Amino acid sequence: MPASSRLAALANLGQLAKELKQQDCLQYAAFCNLAMARCEQTLFNAPGEALALTDAARLFLASECENRALQAPGFDEHLQAALNCYSFAIKVYIEMNQPVMAASLSLELGNALKEMNRPGEAIVHFQRAAELQTQTPIESLLSLWEMATCKILTRDYDGALAVLSEMQVVCQERGLQLPGTNTPVGAFMDIVAKCEISRVLLLMLLEPPPQKLLPEHAQTLERYAWESFDSHSQEEVINIVVSFDRLCPDLKLEVFAFSVNFLPEDVFLLLQSVVVGHLLMLSYLGWLVRRRIQNLSRLSRQNYGLYSLQSRIISSTSLYRKESPPLVREFSSVQPCTPPYSLTLKHPFSSAWRIKQGVLQK
Repeated sequence: MPASSRLAALANLGQLAKELKQQDCLQYAAFCNLAMARCEQTLFNAPGEALALTDAARLFLASECENRALQAPGFDEHLQAALNCYSFAIKVYIEMNQPVMAASLSLELGNALKEMNRPGEAIVHFQRAAELQTQTPIESLLSLWEMATCKILTRDYDGALAVLSEMQVVCQERGLQLPGTNTPVGAFMDIVAKCEISRVLLLMLLEPPPQKLLPEHAQTLERYAWESFDSHSQEEVINIVVSFDRLCPDLKLEVFAFSVNFLPEDVFLLLQSVVVGHLLMLSYLGWLVRRRIQNLSRLSRQNYGLYSLQSRIISSTSLYRKESPPLVREFSSVQPCTPPYSLTLKHPFSSAWRIKQGVLQK
């Protein structure tokens, strides 16, 4: 086919696509744009091909959004067509050595999937956009932030924590800093502050055990365990710690001295209160568990028929692990005591256990 005929076909297809779009036949207008992209490819016009593919992808995506708004049944065929068109357009822009345009399309697709309540699928596109934006650190960090947000929405808290830690490293290495210091300035400081707040909250949510706590995460928590603004505030915190030690003498609280110069003072105090309160609560819960075990040990010495109760409670307690309690069951493995005692134990905290004809009944 001569070039003049191809140009005429392009003009006709473009006119037909406009008419179909005005009639709200979005998917058919997208097919016309796909045909235009093929014609542009035969003419070796890469910018025109990428533009036609992008228009087709947006029309398919708009058609999918319209079907979702109408709650029409379907198999996401328009969404899959949009994903394919976006992928081909990104590939064309990469071949043209235009990573910025390719990254913008990746961000556009990731945001569309996130709005469709598909954050798991959007993660890949945000990551690809961040990789294409290596020459522009701010845009790359913003793409990584969207990626971390999607990981939080999918409950991948470990992955989100890793992405936020990577963002802080990038800000320290490639961000603008004050002369003679490691403090970032401008937009980099805002990004570091957002990452710091999110990392602290995620660490409070995950509660990693000490043996699995990474050094950078431990250092993050230690920043907010102690801060000496002045002698008066220091004396108040010491009085609180001393009072807590008197209440629970077998607990030992440690304090640290760190400074965070990239957060406002009020935000720092809020994070400090969260961390210290969380640590105090965990310590108090551990103290309660030990006291309960000691009481049960005393009870088991007095009533030798309950000698296995302590081990059962230790194995089934869920104070430190987010595990569901064991199913109600009878422990047939417990050896009976001297007659006429017989033990029936279901759940340690359900008050369904008793010793028939014995000393203890409940």
